[in-house]
Amino acid sequence: MHMEEKPAILGGKPIFEEQIPIIRPTIKDYATEQFMEKIRKILESNRVTNSENVKMLEAKIAEYSGVKEAVCVSSCTSGLVLAIQALGLQGKEVLVPSFTFHSTAHACKWNNCKIKFIECNEKTFNVSIGDLEEKITRETAGIIGVHVFGNPCETKKIQEIADARGIKIVYDSAHGLGATQSGKKVGSFGTCEVFSASPTKLLVTMEGGIVTTNDSELAKKLRIARNYGDSGNYDCEFAGLNARMEEINATLGIEMLSKINEYVANRNEYANKYTARLEKIPGITFQEITHDSTSTYKDFAILINEEKFGVGRNEVYEALKKENIASKKYFHPPVHQQKAYRTGETMLNTEKISNSVLCVPIYSKMTDETINGVCKAVAQIQNYAEEIKKNSKVMNWKLR
Repeated sequence: MHMEEKPAILGGKPIFEEQIPIIRPTIKDYATEQFMEKIRKILESNRVTNSENVKMLEAKIAEYSGVKEAVCVSSCTSGLVLAIQALGLQGKEVLVPSFTFHSTAHACKWNNCKIKFIECNEKTFNVSIGDLEEKITRETAGIIGVHVFGNPCETKKIQEIADARGIKIVYDSAHGLGATQSGKKVGSFGTCEVFSASPTKLLVTMEGGIVTTNDSELAKKLRIARNYGDSGNYDCEFAGLNARMEEINATLGIEMLSKINEYVANRNEYANKYTARLEKIPGITFQEITHDSTSTYKDFAILINEEKFGVGRNEVYEALKKENIASKKYFHPPVHQQKAYRTGETMLNTEKISNSVLCVPIYSKMTDETINGVCKAVAQIQNYAEEIKKNSKVMNWKLR
């Protein structure tokens, strides 16, 4: 007999009266008079794109990441598109993980690359080294790695594989600014790394991206590429994009960069609190962070084993919604099963994780009340799993 209240999905009172969002950016913290004065000066200068603040952000990101160069662009996706182009990977075979946000593949598609999807490691969610080695051919020219949810890839092994074959590595580091591996900041691995600074990330430039690299020639090409391929003499060297970053965006990035280490530390603290509470619940496991790595925890993911938990991921998603808790099936479906890329192949690890993963709320600033409420909700759902499962058959949640 259950001694606690029923979950809201079964008629109980919701744990939260108001919606708990999956993300809560810290952007509003920077709406100060001092910051507004900086915006006013930018507008008065009439120099609103690719000027002094963009250069300053590039210098600060390069220093923070421990690299020679950082190039600001309009988005992580445009940065990936231009990096793949600048590295001469257009039309060539590239290996891309399927367990990623679809823009990783989009950047390759826009470059007419021959995409070959690779499996993920079922523990870390990152590139499977075994599948990577198995799928490399003489035709392979590039590897796209992804630091999933801010958890660094096995960069040393990937580099060894690439170096042995003369292959370029581009990391989609959208989630990774502030992560570390073996004492080095993410941003310094591979041929280049591309960060996102959109509103869902730890560092925000409203919209924007940053490419980091130790290859000065590549950085030079990227600066030309983001300006249509025009180096400044109106005689285009190649077909680039308008992928410049605005000065106001860069100014917000400069402000937030000073807090990035604090945000990473906070999220690791919150992740530890979640883990301590949720690991006691049958059927809940977590993304593995290797001993030499620090994740940004841009997202906090739990895996739900339906057999042990009592209901599946989709039922938990619907039940949390009734508790006014937003969650996300991230990434579902995996890219190789999406309409734009459907291959018909089976990728066991990727599909298993995609069908059982659920990201719960995590922010750069978060209260214990929120964390405890989410954990309480998950525990209640598991305690009433049998009853919820009966209801799920009526509601047909699994088709959603």
